[in-house]
Amino acid sequence: MRTAINLASIREGALLLVLKENVWILPGGKPLENEDAITCLTREVGEELPKASMIIGRSFGDFTGRTPHTGDTLSATVFLGHIEGDITPAAEINDAQYFTRDQLRSLPVSEITRDIIISLAEACLF
Repeated sequence: MRTAINLASIREGALLLVLKENVWILPGGKPLENEDAITCLTREVGEELPKASMIIGRSFGDFTGRTPHTGDTLSATVFLGHIEGDITPAAEINDAQYFTRDQLRSLPVSEITRDIIISLAEACLF
């Protein structure tokens, strides 16, 4: 099973998602060999949103789901935090935007991202 480390950045009642290959996901990515979660998240968000700054908070939880393109099973550890500044995307990311709960209903999101959004809403975090 592949693993990923992601950040849930919530600002003014909206959640930051990034667009990768026509699917909206949380910022973050897969760790390199022997890379810890915080180092991975710092590296991945730095590659995806190089002009932004990030504050990493507490771990929110672990989630499992299928990836949208390959159907592989992915295990994601999600941290709460904040991404501030210019969220102009780079690398393999096509777009980055904050979305309210109402806006999220009509977006194409991955299975695992959907589950994370539901958990964040149930925890009254946005």
